[in-house]
Amino acid sequence: MNITPSQIKLWPHSPNRRFEPVVYFAWAILTGLAAHRIALYLLLMHLYGFSRVRSEHLYFVSIRKGYDWIVSNGDHVDDWGKALHFLIIAGVWPVLFLTTFFIIRHFLPERKDTNAA
Repeated sequence: MNITPSQIKLWPHSPNRRFEPVVYFAWAILTGLAAHRIALYLLLMHLYGFSRVRSEHLYFVSIRKGYDWIVSNGDHVDDWGKALHFLIIAGVWPVLFLTTFFIIRHFLPERKDTNAA
């Protein structure tokens, strides 16, 4: 059974699409920033509950390295909260990135053949 290169279009054997490395890197950064914001909100919901976060409009006032994070109601989040924030990001980012990147990859143009001879 001979398989020609034009018949192989499935994921493990397909070549990179045009501009894929650039889009991959940029999209990884953007979804990382989005996952950071989502994780902050989920951390507040874990600490205070959904209804209290919504009714009191809680948000982080200060997120500085080496210091406790300050919430808008005056509470401080210590190192355990920061570790939980990291774990939330570690769970949210891959899901967010992988589900959206394959959709974006589908719309990228195919790579041009360099050896036409």
